[in-house]
Amino acid sequence: MVNRKVFGVGINDWDVSCSYIDDNGKKVTIKEYLLWYSMLSRCYSSYTKKVRPTYENVTCDESWLSMKKFINDVSNIHGYDHCLEDGWVLDKDILVKGNKHYSIKTCCFVPSEINGSLTIRSLHRGDLPLGVTKNRAGKYVSRCGYDGSRLHIGVYDTVDEAFNAYVKVKKSELKRLADKYRYLISEDVYFALINREFNIDD
Repeated sequence: MVNRKVFGVGINDWDVSCSYIDDNGKKVTIKEYLLWYSMLSRCYSSYTKKVRPTYENVTCDESWLSMKKFINDVSNIHGYDHCLEDGWVLDKDILVKGNKHYSIKTCCFVPSEINGSLTIRSLHRGDLPLGVTKNRAGKYVSRCGYDGSRLHIGVYDTVDEAFNAYVKVKKSELKRLADKYRYLISEDVYFALINREFNIDD
């Protein structure tokens, strides 16, 4: 099999084809390849970095440029089977907050609900802290994703008040999610979630 470069760097050295034709005649790409491809796109795709600025400066372990090595490593991470069967995602910054490097020591698998709860949305807040925007009256509005919806927490006179209100609700939401998946996620992930700290300059 001829090795193919992915994003100019990744080596597809999988022993068999990464796609097949299903019973309906549709071409299907194996989930292992999609997992590897997705990780590489966050590290090496200029388009991905343009549309998702939070991936700027994101890197991966050099050995993970090999698909075979990547899958061999991540298949030993708790939750890998859930990734293939239940849509769990590979996360790089739950165990190590603020981390921008994909590696065996920093990655974990979590349900998409947990991953989405920690996604940073900065489109409308500008230089304001997480969970805080400013309304036309000059007041600070605090909002937080909670149980699948966008929760309006309140309107405050100061940035600190709005941010502190956000942190209180966000910690409650992470505790809810950690408890919801308590017996599926690893202990390291559980405690990383319930002990998560938020700084005003995050």
